[in-house]
Amino acid sequence: MNLAKIVSNEYIEYFRKISLVLDDTNLRIIDAIKKIGPRNMSRIARYVGEDPKKVSYRFNVIKNKTGLVIRALPSYSSMGLTNTVLFLPLSHVRVEPVKKALISMKIPKKIYRTYGNISGLMVQMIVPNQKIHSLSDIISSILLEEEKKSLKLLYLTDFIVPTLDFSRLSLTYKIWDYAPSELKKDFLKGERMKLEEKQTMVPVDKIDVYILSKLADDATIPFLQMTKETKISPARLKYHFDNHIIKRKMIRDYYIYFPRYSPEFAGFFSFEFTFDKEEYMERFLYALNRSIYSHGFAKELGKLRIVALMEIFWGDLSEVLQTLSELCVSGYLVDYKFSYIDLRNIYVSNLTPDMFDEKTGWNVPEDLGLSSVYLNKYKIKVKDEII
Repeated sequence: MNLAKIVSNEYIEYFRKISLVLDDTNLRIIDAIKKIGPRNMSRIARYVGEDPKKVSYRFNVIKNKTGLVIRALPSYSSMGLTNTVLFLPLSHVRVEPVKKALISMKIPKKIYRTYGNISGLMVQMIVPNQKIHSLSDIISSILLEEEKKSLKLLYLTDFIVPTLDFSRLSLTYKIWDYAPSELKKDFLKGERMKLEEKQTMVPVDKIDVYILSKLADDATIPFLQMTKETKISPARLKYHFDNHIIKRKMIRDYYIYFPRYSPEFAGFFSFEFTFDKEEYMERFLYALNRSIYSHGFAKELGKLRIVALMEIFWGDLSEVLQTLSELCVSGYLVDYKFSYIDLRNIYVSNLTPDMFDEKTGWNVPEDLGLSSVYLNKYKIKVKDEII
């Protein structure tokens, strides 16, 4: 679909700028960063077959001109942590009070405001394995009785972030050359993708956690900058990075992002896909991994269900939904649900060093930080607001 005539001037200007930056060499550099990470320019240079100084210069140009964001994605499951997603339908008056309560939890989390099938909150939480059994009760303690009935808590694999296929980017027509029907075509190819539920546990220490917490915000942050904050020498930080984090595979992937669409022309959505056959789920995972819409997806542990975050051009949305409906009618997909995510209303907190203790491991309160005093005040306040 050629949308060059209707997109905003700002969007066309943005594409004009990145069209001057994203030549074949730079696209190969971005691909190498996704696979290798951004911290070893010599290795990236060998991967793309270019001089390291040239690669370093080009990388800085890419980052400055395109707004490129690079974040490390820790392998939470190998460190004794479980990735969870909470879907919480709420009345409009309850959204902000409940959100404030959830923010107080002393765990890594992302809190999204959602509309649609789930009108309320969607929360991604990273929880120590030993706290999983009490998580539902902790969340329920801040909810009204009717809200507890609609709470949905899923335990997931670590999220997979697909590599963006830049061959789909048409700089001439200012669009991504991808049709919604290709999601179904890729599914029908029969290729499969598996997501492993069990991960080998690795030892971790406080310095490792500190480094991961910084790289999860910005994977390009220099060790020298970390030293100014911690007084730990760059050499020691690099040793932990090379011999602990890299060798033990504590970073499972890198999230690389720059704006794909002008915000007024695309929406961000959460999807749940349910299957009755493992083969169909794995074929759909393969299709999701190839789709330019996918920002990340994970499998529910022990279930045939996928949770995905997707950015979809508004003009493509109806065709995407039609494609998914066709998969349902054909018996490949049992059901799907989706909600719109308000990107202007997101709260994020990552790992912090104080969450880990060398002797006891993950140092998280039994109530995850939701103290009884706070909850009592919270409940009274909410009751007053509702009355």
